[in-house]
Amino acid sequence: MLFLSATKENILEEFQRIKGIDKKIALALYNARIRSLKELENVEVSKLSKLIGIEQTTIKEWIEKIPQQLVTSEVEDSIQILSSFLNISEEIAEKLRNVGVFSIKHLSEEVPELLADDLEMPVKTVLEWIKKAKTHVRQKK
Repeated sequence: MLFLSATKENILEEFQRIKGIDKKIALALYNARIRSLKELENVEVSKLSKLIGIEQTTIKEWIEKIPQQLVTSEVEDSIQILSSFLNISEEIAEKLRNVGVFSIKHLSEEVPELLADDLEMPVKTVLEWIKKAKTHVRQKK
């Protein structure tokens, strides 16, 4: 996720992204000391069922939905990260994502002319993005 240390509100929002989990249930999960979808995915269903008073079958249904939600969250996060890093709209960041640029590191490895062609954007603009990404990646090492 984008947040380095998730606040209670962020955690509750994350839980509520799963169909069938409302704010009341999200709070019950939080009070059961579950702090992420990954933790919920690995919970002992029978114990959680007794602890929060929800049927085991319902909890299992939530758990089945988690992998897709995690992918969706990663996509949303990568779009926000690229948008913020490059100071571009989320629509353009989504275009980057759609052509295979999933992170700043991925961007740093792109060929400017090919990426510009895929995005139907000026090579000069794309080259600036790639240079910025390469600088960022080098500084992180």
